[in-house]
Order: sequence, then structure tokens, then C-alpha cells
Amino acid sequence: MCRMRVSGLSYIKIKWKKPEDSGGSPLTGYVIEKMDMDTAPWVAAGEVGPNEETFTPTGLTPKKKYKFRVKAVNKEGESEALEAD
Repeated sequence: MCRMRVSGLSYIKIKWKKPEDSGGSPLTGYVIEKMDMDTAPWVAAGEVGPNEETFTPTGLTPKKKYKFRVKAVNKEGESEALEAD
């Protein structure tokens, strides 16, 4: 099971752990999405390779509230999203 933590005061660094089960195919990367709590839709925040376990999003507005989620990706598709506030 993956775990994710959001940290930082003047910036946000998202951390997660690699899933124990990749669904039978090697991971090809991770997709990170963000949601501005005032506008609601999930939008792409970035992508990282399969060996990465952190991501620092850019373009965030100070004092706004965001939610983040991470999806593991392999040749079969995307995993269920892991969310953090």
C-alpha cells in the first residue's frame, strides 16, 4: 500500500512510497494531480519517473487550499489514486 505525505510551509513537497504490487507489470512512472478547493476539478500537476518518490508542484497560490493525489502508472494503465489534503 502506498502512503503519501504533504509537507512544507512556503512550498509543498509530496512524498509517497512505491506500491508493493504493481499489478504484474513494471511501473513506468507516476501522475500527480491537484485540485484547487475553490474550483474543484482535478488537473495535472506533473509526472515523474518510476524511481521517484517525491514531487514539488509549482504554480500554487499562497493561502489557497489544495488537494493532491498520485497515481502509479504501468503499461496496463493508471492505478487508483492515492489522495492527501
